[in-house]
Amino acid sequence: FIALEVLGLEWIALFIMVLRFPPHYDSLIGKLIVHADNRPMAIRRLSRALDELIIDGVYTTVDLFKEILTEDHFKTGEYNIHWLENFLAKKEK
Repeated sequence: FIALEVLGLEWIALFIMVLRFPPHYDSLIGKLIVHADNRPMAIRRLSRALDELIIDGVYTTVDLFKEILTEDHFKTGEYNIHWLENFLAKKEK
């Protein structure tokens, strides 16, 4: 377990530098938390952090989160509980 906080970013990781994940690992291997004075600044900070994040050897949702950050509904905070479901359904078409 490691926790790191720098410039409004917190990274909490459950595994560090492991050579191999167990076959039934918890899919939450890390959590990135962003703090900022306002939403646009937090989104920019999160986008940069995701661009610099390196996780190798397992599938992650980093690319999905990067895409979500570019969506107008997310940027403005105008979304509801069904937003992600609808967003993913549109991507499949």
